[in-house]
Amino acid sequence: MPLEDFLDQLATITVEPIPPRKDRTGGVDRTGDWDTVAADVPCLVRPVSAALQSRDDARRDIVIYRIYFASDPVDGGLSTRHRIAVGTQVYQITGVVNPNSLGRIIHCDCEAIKS
Repeated sequence: MPLEDFLDQLATITVEPIPPRKDRTGGVDRTGDWDTVAADVPCLVRPVSAALQSRDDARRDIVIYRIYFASDPVDGGLSTRHRIAVGTQVYQITGVVNPNSLGRIIHCDCEAIKS
């Protein structure tokens, strides 16, 4: 079976605008929409690990997901500046790996953003 047969989900990839948007007081406004750089990209999302961690004086579950692509879906390459939306779930990229260095399979580790 070809790799593409397993990529049964569709992703939308966004990137934070540069320079970041500013609010009235000159601070960075991260509440707006990010710019879409690729849409309807076939992918496969799978959980990799889960842990209970303390962040911001609160204990919470951190689940790491791995998202697979048949090739790099973004000109210039995926990076930690991108987010991936699959269905209604949004993921923040924490690392990108090109395991065979040929661009044939790309996977990135992500954390789900809770809304």
